[in-house]
Amino acid sequence: MTHEKLDITQAQEQEQPNKTNFPLLTEAKLHEEKKLSELERMILEENKEMRKKLIFRLQIISIIWLTFTGLTITLLGFGNCVGYSYHLSDSVTIAFITTSFGTVLGLWAIGLRYFFAITRTPKN
Repeated sequence: MTHEKLDITQAQEQEQPNKTNFPLLTEAKLHEEKKLSELERMILEENKEMRKKLIFRLQIISIIWLTFTGLTITLLGFGNCVGYSYHLSDSVTIAFITTSFGTVLGLWAIGLRYFFAITRTPKN
């Protein structure tokens, strides 16, 4: 008889969740989610700082590149006026200008695509 009562109480315990353990599981899960959200926040903050450094470097490279291109164009145009003889053929000058600006625009396109990346979920 006592053995039969134990089986019935065990069956009842399995059917009904233990209400005393439920809050503990919830607290543990909340603590785990809080820990995960703190980790995600730290990762996002590190990404933000890294992106700030990269955008600054990209600006410096672009400024230097465009300054060099501008000085070259200025020397080509006004070189004879100041006594500096600097000459490139017209086709080389046009190729230099277009590739320089194309490269700078390409760097910015790559940088902006990285800085403002859209995360896509894979299709199943």
